[in-house]
Amino acid sequence: MSGERIGEYELVETIGQGGMATVYKAYQPSFDRYVALKLLPRDLSEDPRALKRFQQEARMIARLEHRSILPVYAYGEHEGMPYIVMRLLEAGSLRRKLFYEGVELPAAVRIVEQVAEALDYAHAQGVVHRDLKPSNILLDEQGNAYLTDFGIAQMMDAVAGTEVAGAGSGVVGTPSYMSPEQCQGKPATPASDIYALGVILFEMVTGRVPFEAETPIAVMYMQVREPVPSVQSVDPALPAALDRVIQRAMRKNPAERYPTASALAADFRRVVRELARHGAAPAAPPGAPPAPPRRPAESEESGKRRVLPLVGSVLLGLTVLLAAAAVGVFVVSRLRAVAGAPVPPTQFAPMDEVAVGSSFATATPPVAPTSPGEPALMLTELPAGVVAGPSETPEPTVTDMPTATVPGEPGATNTPPIATIDPETTPLPLPSVPGRIVYTRGTGSGAEIMVMDDDGRNQIALTDNTVYDGEPDWSPDGRLIAFESERGGGVQQIYVMNANGSDVRQVTEGSVMASHPDWSPDGQVIAYELGTGRATEIAVIPAEGGEPRLLTNNDFGDRAPQFSPDGTRIAYMTQGRGKWEIAVMSYPEGEVLQVYDCSAPACRFPVWSPDGKSIIYNTLDGTGRVDEVWVLDTESGLAAPLIGDGRNGRPVWSGSGLMVFFNRSVDNNTDLYVYDLSTGDVVRLTTSPDDEYGPDWIAR
Repeated sequence: MSGERIGEYELVETIGQGGMATVYKAYQPSFDRYVALKLLPRDLSEDPRALKRFQQEARMIARLEHRSILPVYAYGEHEGMPYIVMRLLEAGSLRRKLFYEGVELPAAVRIVEQVAEALDYAHAQGVVHRDLKPSNILLDEQGNAYLTDFGIAQMMDAVAGTEVAGAGSGVVGTPSYMSPEQCQGKPATPASDIYALGVILFEMVTGRVPFEAETPIAVMYMQVREPVPSVQSVDPALPAALDRVIQRAMRKNPAERYPTASALAADFRRVVRELARHGAAPAAPPGAPPAPPRRPAESEESGKRRVLPLVGSVLLGLTVLLAAAAVGVFVVSRLRAVAGAPVPPTQFAPMDEVAVGSSFATATPPVAPTSPGEPALMLTELPAGVVAGPSETPEPTVTDMPTATVPGEPGATNTPPIATIDPETTPLPLPSVPGRIVYTRGTGSGAEIMVMDDDGRNQIALTDNTVYDGEPDWSPDGRLIAFESERGGGVQQIYVMNANGSDVRQVTEGSVMASHPDWSPDGQVIAYELGTGRATEIAVIPAEGGEPRLLTNNDFGDRAPQFSPDGTRIAYMTQGRGKWEIAVMSYPEGEVLQVYDCSAPACRFPVWSPDGKSIIYNTLDGTGRVDEVWVLDTESGLAAPLIGDGRNGRPVWSGSGLMVFFNRSVDNNTDLYVYDLSTGDVVRLTTSPDDEYGPDWIAR
């Protein structure tokens, strides 16, 4: 839309795009100034939830008139698209400054004081930010700090301190900055923001966040249970008085924290004053910074089953790789009050960032694990409403994908995918070793098997007939595809064809329906569901055909089998306890090992993570529609939502676990999307008017 007009504003360029809005640099002739204009797309403005959040953010920010809160100039609507106009800041965020330069002590005092004043003012107005972090603190050219992004702020009753109905509920935030009470699903209060400010202070003086782990849920556990580490354990040169300030700000009990954010800032100023008076300063770390971490690659020979090192130890798989925890990769002790210049960052430098209101564009480097081994997970319960927040990175720019002609459809094109990216995240490229996606396009007799590159390019139809073909599954070596079909003229059976669609042969036979095939990791057998309704059972059959063998035999439904990467277990969905839940059996014994509680009305279509430690699946909401994608840690039994904000289903991992491919329904049409676990980005891959669903990935 660059070059167009929104009301009196002339759009200059796109400077940020997120899951719910696009941000433009715009010119306002009446005031001869440039502004940031945040526009809700027309298709999303029809979503009541997205529109409500957008309007809530606009009203909330507009009423918070404070010198350290980014001002909103106007709010309006253009051709059915709501927008807000904000001050344009081009200096960047505190996150960017920490990365590139570090923060000297006097500047740190100034930032903390200004943010504290803004928080205390917002709290007095009955607003709790709930997602305070460096990327939500913007800086102008003079180094003044501005608090922004109240998009998930919690409205609370000014007297009782309770949440106002309709203002949003559940745990939302970024795990590295979430207070213990937020991690436990309890209401956020002003003390929660004070805790987050303490985390930011810890990060400014040490170069890392207090709690680092390989999964978001592990960080949340540490916020609740683990003592706050001493800043002196990171840098012995830091004074004990500074440690006392941070320890008080981050007390587990909210009542024991500072009564106001300004009280925290005042104590911090006193410590810095004393530090300067005695001429002390943290020593710079010796030696040159290490080389930046490399993103794990996927082996072309691995296929989809090979277990590869996962960035951040994919999961529990919860939400996203915790880029916030990656702050710990930065050089320790970036504060240089008296001694020395800032130390260069030890990661890839971020791309140019333009801060604009509550949305801004940037890119942040990939994250490497910050500690070896698996953290001990001892949470006994994770509330159903918990959303372990996205990685601590600012809002991304959309990655353009070129138009591609679709073979078999003369003149047709695959239009560039629509990015629906979470506002708190940053895009990274798709895996360095690309993959292929096989999936179903269409329903009923119009359903065909399709294949494409995992970036949405080169969509090719493998079948073309007037009977149903669907639910394809790659063989481990990528040479064959198993699928279900009615092409035999009778009931639906399992077939196998070459990866190019040739040499189709029937595997199962009989008068009972066979569905949802899944190859064993050795390629020798195919698991599938046999029957319909409550008579559905799990069976296996040699891949070359032969006698099937039942693994379940009961009076309730068992469906959608999925082999574990090592071939010793099969995950499936079962109705044994009255609703669809995720279960795991041993293979080849068929012994039920575990049935996992489902907090939703139904949990369906499980798929193992490449390391075999987690299961991803989709839930159904109360109306029976596809709702969210969740991740389950099979050892602890803990589960948490990964992909929400839409009707999402049928997820599948990439071979490295860096990506999750799934189908999403919008306006009664289903398309394929990809979710980047390291950033939280969601990108639409297909745009056909026919439904496209049930993806399966393999390396190419």
